[in-house]
Amino acid sequence: MRPSQRFALLQFRASVRLRKLRDSVSTACLSLPSPAAKVAISYAVVESLNTWTEFVRGYFLSCILRPKRVRGGRVAAAAFTGITFNDAIGVAMSRHRPATPLPASGRWPRRDEPMWHDPYILLNSCADLGCSNLGQIQAALSLPTRVFADLPVFRNFFAHRNHATAASARSLAAYYSIPSYSHPIEILASLPSGRPEPLLVDWIDDILIVIEFLCE
Repeated sequence: MRPSQRFALLQFRASVRLRKLRDSVSTACLSLPSPAAKVAISYAVVESLNTWTEFVRGYFLSCILRPKRVRGGRVAAAAFTGITFNDAIGVAMSRHRPATPLPASGRWPRRDEPMWHDPYILLNSCADLGCSNLGQIQAALSLPTRVFADLPVFRNFFAHRNHATAASARSLAAYYSIPSYSHPIEILASLPSGRPEPLLVDWIDDILIVIEFLCE
């Protein structure tokens, strides 16, 4: 997701993708145990995390462009003026991957960058940039959701599909009052205690809300 001078554009790009995934998951959960439904849920897990990851990276890099917030006003990176995207990545690297050497080319390879899906990467990196909207970022990332901790665990299961990754995914079911003996796909398609939507739909909704708050 490319950086932008308008947070509204970042929000739109991410939201369109996530809402499509949400609709796909809602339909798939009603169609289980069909193979097509299982594929749709697996795909949505991977792509939901990818979308969040790309949004966070684009959001962080946008902060050096003095981007316009959705509700007006612009963000300033007070600690750094006139830096490049590569410089901004370097700021994040110095905090989160300090042992990684800068290549001879002077450019950070994408594969070496921090794990952008972790909210603390965004929070700490924006703090190091001196972003003027740091309070807003803190508030958005303090919403009571486990999605950013638990979604990567399920993504790892669908990426590797072995006993260890399945056990890690199942161990999270208890947080949502869902039987832990269920298959990870069944866990994602189950209704958490007191919730009207399947777990994965809830997670996508949480990501959408956090993105909205970040861009306001």
